[in-house]
Amino acid sequence: MPGIDDTLLGRDAEQAALERAMDAARAGQGGAIVLWGDPGIGKTALLGYAAEHATGFQILRCRGTRAESILAFSALHELLWPIVDRIDGLPTPQAEALRGALGLSDRAHDPFLVGVAVLTLLSELAEERPVLVLADDTQWLDAASTSCLSFLTRRVSDESILVLFTAHERPEGTSCDGLPVLHVQGLDPVDARRLVVGQHPAMPDAQIDRVLTLADGNPLALQELPDAMPPWSVEAATLSSGFAEAAASQLDPDEPVEVGPRLRRAFDARVAALPVPVQTALLIVAAGDGAEIESVRSAGQELGLDDDAWQQARLTGLLHLAHGRISMRHPLIRAAVYDRATAAERRAVHRALATPASGLDPDRRAWHAAYATDTPDEQVAAALQDTAARAWMRGARQSSVRALLRAAELSPDSKAAGRRLALAARNEWNTGRVDSARAILRDAEAAAGHRTAVRFSGGLEGMMELGHGDPVRALELFERDAAVAGRYLEPELRHLARRAAWSAGLGDSTTDHDAMVLEALAAGEDLIGWWRLPPAIQAVAIGKAEPTWELFQHVSRDARISGNMTGLLTTLNSLATLEMALGRWDDAAENAASALYLAEQQGQQNPIARALLTVGWLAAVRGEHTDAVAATERALALSRPRRVAALNAAGYWNLGLDALGSGDVDSAWGFLAPILDPEHEAHHPTLAALAAPDAIEAAIRLGRTAEAAAHTVTLAAWAERTGASWAISATELAGALAADGRAAEDHFRAALTVPEAADRPFQQARTQLLYGEWLRRARRRTDARAQLASALRVFDRLQAAPWAARARQESALAGEALDPNPTGSSRTLLTPQELRVARLAAKGLTNRDIAAQLFISPRTVGHHLSHVFPKLGITSRDELAGMDFEQGPTILP
Repeated sequence: MPGIDDTLLGRDAEQAALERAMDAARAGQGGAIVLWGDPGIGKTALLGYAAEHATGFQILRCRGTRAESILAFSALHELLWPIVDRIDGLPTPQAEALRGALGLSDRAHDPFLVGVAVLTLLSELAEERPVLVLADDTQWLDAASTSCLSFLTRRVSDESILVLFTAHERPEGTSCDGLPVLHVQGLDPVDARRLVVGQHPAMPDAQIDRVLTLADGNPLALQELPDAMPPWSVEAATLSSGFAEAAASQLDPDEPVEVGPRLRRAFDARVAALPVPVQTALLIVAAGDGAEIESVRSAGQELGLDDDAWQQARLTGLLHLAHGRISMRHPLIRAAVYDRATAAERRAVHRALATPASGLDPDRRAWHAAYATDTPDEQVAAALQDTAARAWMRGARQSSVRALLRAAELSPDSKAAGRRLALAARNEWNTGRVDSARAILRDAEAAAGHRTAVRFSGGLEGMMELGHGDPVRALELFERDAAVAGRYLEPELRHLARRAAWSAGLGDSTTDHDAMVLEALAAGEDLIGWWRLPPAIQAVAIGKAEPTWELFQHVSRDARISGNMTGLLTTLNSLATLEMALGRWDDAAENAASALYLAEQQGQQNPIARALLTVGWLAAVRGEHTDAVAATERALALSRPRRVAALNAAGYWNLGLDALGSGDVDSAWGFLAPILDPEHEAHHPTLAALAAPDAIEAAIRLGRTAEAAAHTVTLAAWAERTGASWAISATELAGALAADGRAAEDHFRAALTVPEAADRPFQQARTQLLYGEWLRRARRRTDARAQLASALRVFDRLQAAPWAARARQESALAGEALDPNPTGSSRTLLTPQELRVARLAAKGLTNRDIAAQLFISPRTVGHHLSHVFPKLGITSRDELAGMDFEQGPTILP
């Protein structure tokens, strides 16, 4: 292929793939590739090829090392350091998050927000010139950096950004799973022979054949093994004959050993033949694994090494120096050097690196001190706990967990060990590793007792149960733990106990359930702690949807700014619930989609179910039967085993509405009736009240007048207790459906004129539909058309297709000529993401603001808008601001 460099023998296909990817990135079609294969196979050389041929690109690099895999955001620090001065240009929340991750500030932020910041930073850099990210040895990247890069790679399809990873294994089951892969394999025999002959032209053919057999096409082995095969070698000036003999004795080509172990043996023999001071110098480099040269030499001074030892170490050809850092030329060499040393030798080297004189940062010194001891040491344990706290503040939860677990191992006192284990359990839960968090919490309790485990984990056992398990059990745990939590934690656990009781359908609606809403509204913007927010559906049920929505909007903004993704997840789900009731269905769809994404990222099972139920409800009322059933059944599969009554009830309500909208009244009653049955798994007091109007309609249409009357009594009691406009209106509607003549019409009129009843437009429109049907049957066709037309406008705006079709049919029977196939709306013209972007842009948000809300890049926002404008027949954002996205692509008056 023209333009392919032949300096890498046998890599034409790989070079061509990299060239194509770079050309695509130049054209604004970014992506990522994982180059995987055995150690020494040539992956790093291919990254070098990409860097050399990335004309016009900004190149950013990082490399994973074993030593730094435990340090929070160490790889990200290396990657972004060349452009760190650009961080100040980011939106303030993102800039603060990224500065915290890189250790440039002590602000705590969620790692998810760090990922958004990196995406924005590189996207804006790519506006100036394409960006090439090279991440070598990703199997050893620290977890926080890996998560950040994974977030980035899934959002660069519309960016001039190419990310290249290398890894030892195929990436299934890793953070790179699903990315395009390039399997780098051994050289074919012809190219392998060319490589050996090119480097060792005097080697006899028989020896070449032996090397080819041993190396099996591995380029590193083809280059290194000849030096281990005397007597012909002329390349081993720095090696003793003892090395050659020892290596040769370990390289039997007939032995069934993989190439990696063969190389390890060769390197091991090579190191064994060196003088002891040189071996020590190499061991310091291996333990430091990419440390600064000054730090390594300082550690050498602690161990009595002189300049001559370092000079000899350099001449071995085993070291790599770059950008003021020193490491082994290849990870296999590092492993050979480190593993062959005795435990005492390794501890001595780590001890030298742990001294303040080494100049290493406190986190690295703490880990070296931990490696330097195998007995309990409170001073080292305390240093590791400080490291864990810094990692936590920077959003590196997994690094924090590892530091705390090691600190617990080194704690001489069981109480101290238990405290550290409890903190580790809380951090582990925040990473989504629920089973592991439970196991660590059990160890914490065993070490330090129940009270200590509760206080230092923040009542974690109940929180895990509420987020992932049975709310009845969660209630018991919160009540148990609140008794020993202490005055700062107790209020939080008491409130969470009330939330658990509500989720389980327990407690008294007239006290605890309503009070949670009223207390939160009374606190308003002074509300402290997202966990004090009330159940959103309870606010709907007692007629406080609008003020509660305003409160959740405020908390949501704070959560975004602070990077509190757990709080943001809670508010997004709740906003979606409130917006469904208020008729802001596209807003609800946006928030539910964001909540679902965050919940799946965090592994929060019950919040996943909540988001799915919103998706299912919207699909049901919009006539998307397949989607409604799929989302709802997936949610019920999560909530049923956990006995989450609120979620079970919402699922049955979804299925009932779906059936009611399609005209399958028998099925609708079958799903709705259980919600009102105190003995059924789907019963929940709040949802029973909200679903009662639908159940009453289904019962009356089936002739079940007794059941309808019973549910009307329950609904009337709810209306009287709460004074909620929707409940008063629904009670009047139930009366209308059960009555005849003038009495029925009085009830219909009363239902439609209840103050604030119109604040729930879907319910109001359905009342008008039923009234219009009644008027049509009473042969009052003109009056019927007026009610049906009003209902139809709302149904069309909301995209409530089943009810819109029913209203059109009734209008036709009433003598109104309507288009049976109305013009499509913005919702059908635009993709879901385009619709979200367009609606936010119409509100006046900048591309940056939209990107921050949707967790995409500003460039991607611009890409979506470039499709939105022609689809809607407009040319500017000013025109976009005049579009009505609820009713379709129409200009607002």
